[in-house]
Amino acid sequence: MNQKIKLVVLAGVIVLVVAGAAVAYNVLADRRLGGAASPSPSQSVSQTPSGSEAPSVSDGEASPSPAEVIAAPDFTVEKPDGTTTKLSDLAGKPLIINFWASWCPPCKLEMPHFEKLYGEFGSEITFLMVDLTDGNRETKDNAISFIEDEKYTFPIYFDTEGTAGQIYAGSGIPVTFFVGADGNIVPVYDVTGELVNGLLGAQEEDILRNGIEKLITASK
Repeated sequence: MNQKIKLVVLAGVIVLVVAGAAVAYNVLADRRLGGAASPSPSQSVSQTPSGSEAPSVSDGEASPSPAEVIAAPDFTVEKPDGTTTKLSDLAGKPLIINFWASWCPPCKLEMPHFEKLYGEFGSEITFLMVDLTDGNRETKDNAISFIEDEKYTFPIYFDTEGTAGQIYAGSGIPVTFFVGADGNIVPVYDVTGELVNGLLGAQEEDILRNGIEKLITASK
């Protein structure tokens, strides 16, 4: 009986040693590789004092540094006429992606700035104004009515499947990203002067304008 107990204890010790070695290997691998690869854009956004409609999401991990090159993940959105387009279809030209909804007060607050900037830079930059259309709180009809009532002329798109919002708007809306002609996210300066990968919350016109200028420069 004593011999059996010893064998059981020995087996337990071996399991613990193997498990500890595996954990140590993974930790060392993460350090060597500099952390997780392909971080989500929504993990590195800067929230403005005006806030956002959804609370920030924190997974306990450090946000990726703006120094990292992050390729903008592809997604599909719907146009008002029912046809679809992909982010990758717009490659080769710098673009701005803004996620919004007609029920979101901060989103509405910055819309006039986007309209003005679209009038100035619409020929140089693609404006991808993506409505988070869940079919319940937000519908295509609600979004279109809002745009028409305000007489906005920038093109709007609908994230009817929720996939784009999951990738880019996990921390809340409105949120804005600047993507270069090469398909990579261009870090921009937020209201505090910090270089960030995305702007969370309603932005002032000068912040958006500075981001556009940086985007154009980075795409040349």
